[in-house]
Amino acid sequence: MGVRVAAIVLGVLACALPPSAVARDTHVSAVLNGYSYHLPRDYYNERNVGYGLQIDAAWGDHHAMFGGGTYRDSYYTHADYLGAGYNYRIWEHAFRFSRGFMDAGLVVLVAKSAGYSKYYHVPILIAPLPWVSVGNERVAVNIMFAPAPSDNYASVLTLQFKFVII
Repeated sequence: MGVRVAAIVLGVLACALPPSAVARDTHVSAVLNGYSYHLPRDYYNERNVGYGLQIDAAWGDHHAMFGGGTYRDSYYTHADYLGAGYNYRIWEHAFRFSRGFMDAGLVVLVAKSAGYSKYYHVPILIAPLPWVSVGNERVAVNIMFAPAPSDNYASVLTLQFKFVII
């Protein structure tokens, strides 16, 4: 489930929408995965470098997101992911040179890595996660929170940097 597969899945999803379903505001963005913060902060990798693609489609204040990519996970192993989510525009403001926003919603993350297999004992991790996106029409920061599934694990806050390319 590499980046190539993620790009194909995203392309199929984008092409599968009928013309009437295509949002007025549809964008493709490059995503840089970069940082996570764990509680407790024991031995986890907090530099989750990686990359991906994200498609955003908006119908007024309602937004759909589809994405996929790769990163170095909290257990220092390579991870691939796909995600789909919904968010709602909770704040928007016209500044002098751009339009700022804050969206909040839920994304369902599907990830595969040797670290997740070893520590969570599942071949593929599927997790619904709350997320917030803050930015303007060209750049944004996606912030996701994964609560600890039990006392044996850490909660994690992750950051992605999004750059609109189309």
